[in-house]
Amino acid sequence: MSKSKPSIICVTGGKGGTGKTLVAVNLATIFKNQGKNVLLIDGDVENPNTYLLLNGKLENQIEVPFFKPEIIEEKCSKCGLCAQNCA
Repeated sequence: MSKSKPSIICVTGGKGGTGKTLVAVNLATIFKNQGKNVLLIDGDVENPNTYLLLNGKLENQIEVPFFKPEIIEEKCSKCGLCAQNCA
């Protein structure tokens, strides 16, 4: 029996509330029901909620470091250069 190369499907988007999680959960469910091995990762570092759609509980949560620069308003010239570090 030959092993096939695993497929990777990524559901992404820049705006919240558009149904990315719902699509990802539905795809994972379909593939699991077809007998495939599935690993579903919720990469939303601010509000992971895939577990809610699966009636599960949040486990193996890892802290994701997030750097937010401190802006000193009186020294800021509003040039926008600091935003390049956040993109």
